[in-house]
Amino acid sequence: MRTNMADLPSAPRQRLPQRRRRLFVSLAIVFGLCFALGVLELSFRLFWEIPPAMAGMDHVGLFAAGEDGTPMLAPGFRGELQYGDGAPARTSINSLGLRGPEAAARSPGQRRVLVVGDSLPFGYGVEDDQTFPFHLESRLREMGIDVVVGNAGVPGTGVSHAVARMRLLDRAFASDAFVICSYLGNDAIDDALPARAVYGGLLHMWPMCDLVETSWRTRLAFRSRLAMWAEVWIFTNKPQWSPLASVTLSSDVVQRAAGLPPDAQRGHGLFLDVRDRAHAWAPGAAPVVPRLLGYLRASLVQAMEVAAGRPVLFVILPTSAHVDTAKGLRMLQAWQGDPADYEPGLARRRWQTVAEDLGIAVFDVTPSLRGAGQVEDLYLADGGHFSVRGNELVGQWLASEVARLLR
Repeated sequence: MRTNMADLPSAPRQRLPQRRRRLFVSLAIVFGLCFALGVLELSFRLFWEIPPAMAGMDHVGLFAAGEDGTPMLAPGFRGELQYGDGAPARTSINSLGLRGPEAAARSPGQRRVLVVGDSLPFGYGVEDDQTFPFHLESRLREMGIDVVVGNAGVPGTGVSHAVARMRLLDRAFASDAFVICSYLGNDAIDDALPARAVYGGLLHMWPMCDLVETSWRTRLAFRSRLAMWAEVWIFTNKPQWSPLASVTLSSDVVQRAAGLPPDAQRGHGLFLDVRDRAHAWAPGAAPVVPRLLGYLRASLVQAMEVAAGRPVLFVILPTSAHVDTAKGLRMLQAWQGDPADYEPGLARRRWQTVAEDLGIAVFDVTPSLRGAGQVEDLYLADGGHFSVRGNELVGQWLASEVARLLR
């Protein structure tokens, strides 16, 4: 039997094109899916309106973590950030992680003051040259003091985080004095629940700070608007499928949060004016006010250790509801109940006493704001953050207090 040798190579020649076709089809499908996902991602970035509860997504890139995880501002950040319904505000972070321009080389006799706190010293909603630390420096220079004021305010943080930034920035900034700002609106809650994490250029609080460390879906959502939309839809329609459903309270969180009032943030911190120091807003919980004062005291003790004898000024910053007592009583009644259980101004006096007992100078901005005209002109629409005028006045008032420290 004779074999036709011409027929032998035919099978491999037929199989090779089939493999190539399958590979081509597979690659086409992969590239097609990638292209479709890219188009969807771009569409969601351009057209999807982020829910108000996630407005902080507009601040991507603003935050960084210090070497110990402390929330900081990202050195070199430049941008116009949208704060609430206001106009975009020019925001620049210098190489040290301070808001504003680079500080020139230190001249002989120059003094340096580091301001730490939350979104109020940072200047939520205003330009770099409209924050009260900027006005503080300008006014001190007008008074004949050669000074550089560093703005180390970071939104979404409390006094404990501010003191941690003092420690991290002190050597590089070479501080001669410190101004520690405590905001009555929410700093007590921030210090009661201090867990923070920086991921994707954003600052995350509890429980999100746990999820960005444990959930790949959460990390993806903060990298992709398409994934974020999907997670928002899941949380709204099928909350049991959301990563948030897997979050469990640690014993530390339970202990620190025990007895705090519901929706305390919305109450502008007015619950701190409660007359009864032993009061708790949950049955069986330990008294809240002594615990919060203890957190504050511990932070200020650490601040004194960092300062090591250098001057420290503790500044109490109120909300508009603390300045306008009638407004505060209306809010308290709508939020909590019987105003008879509360004494306006009590929280401010308690905070002041903690600092004074430690030998720290205190300046409560509230009385000055009450004498400065219409409260609405001093605050943004949220009633918590200073307006352009409010920042200017606070900076000028602080200058007299800081000048005394520098003498």
